[in-house]
Amino acid sequence: MAAMSKPTRPDLAEQLREAIRASGLTMYRLSQESGVHRSQLSRFMVGQRDLSLAMADKLCRVLGLSFTACEPAAGDGPPPARKPARKPLGKRKEK
Repeated sequence: MAAMSKPTRPDLAEQLREAIRASGLTMYRLSQESGVHRSQLSRFMVGQRDLSLAMADKLCRVLGLSFTACEPAAGDGPPPARKPARKPLGKRKEK
């Protein structure tokens, strides 16, 4: 029996690029309305740079899109618990 693969979603960056193209807005206007510098937008559009989540959120707002940074896939449980941070070695000297 063959294993079923999970359906894949388009990459967030590619979804955003497509929405920008479909919007018909110029890079100048999108930059003005979103507050994201025009050179950052241009480099993002040609794949030379990534956007921070904050920048992606600003663009989504201008484009009328909702932005969810993380959402669990249906049927997936919570992520595994992380190990607590290691305690620093040695003691702090008090002044």
